[in-house]
Amino acid sequence: MDPDANLSRQGDLAQQIIDTCNDAGEAGFTLEELTELAEMAQELAELSTEYLEWIRKGGFAASRFE
Repeated sequence: MDPDANLSRQGDLAQQIIDTCNDAGEAGFTLEELTELAEMAQELAELSTEYLEWIRKGGFAASRFE
């Protein structure tokens, strides 16, 4: 796992989720937007979990010895 790429993607997904929520307005979400939000949320959760596991295993300190 590339930690820098992981964090960059997490930031991108978070911003996309925020933008989608802001764009919904008073009309609410379409089914397509809800599906996209669910997919983005799942990917963000997976990336976050992967990153946390990498940290638990020593992060950059452990990577230097691989």
